[in-house]
Amino acid sequence: MSNFCQGCGSVEFHTFQNLSGIVPNVGDTYTFTIKYSDGTSDTGVTAAVSAFGNTSATVGPSDLATGLLPSGLTGPGAGTRATPTLSWTYPAGASTAGTSYQVSVCCGVSSDIWDVPNQNSNTNGFTYAQIPGASITWGVDPTDNTNLPVSNLTVGTQYNWSVTAQDANGNQVRNTTWYVP
Repeated sequence: MSNFCQGCGSVEFHTFQNLSGIVPNVGDTYTFTIKYSDGTSDTGVTAAVSAFGNTSATVGPSDLATGLLPSGLTGPGAGTRATPTLSWTYPAGASTAGTSYQVSVCCGVSSDIWDVPNQNSNTNGFTYAQIPGASITWGVDPTDNTNLPVSNLTVGTQYNWSVTAQDANGNQVRNTTWYVP
């Protein structure tokens, strides 16, 4: 699926492809076709995988945030469960890696409920230094106090939320979990 990303703090066009668990290596090449809104296209476009951050490796399992857990599961009543604190564990070296992170909650009644940072924020993410505690209270974006969820969570509805790590080259790795308040 391709997406136009106007003013999102990164490249203007981007795509996400599922490699079915295969971790790409630096230098691996992929060929694709770009189709433009005016009906023209470029075929046989080839791109190579670039390095992750300052290393010679691409993003992989060691770069994933782990332990994704919404707290508030045992709180008193549905109100607590519908406004969880989203927490995770940064990968080793996150404080010095130069990696940015994004948290996203989606897929209830609407397709996108809340992103930290906001998709329209002109930034690619937050750093370990900005959120060193690896947790975000529902409705409180530590990077932008005007960024609020599109809607509240509904008890009994399944949602997914994820933490994405991105390097300076735009390479990303994402860990996702499900939550039913």
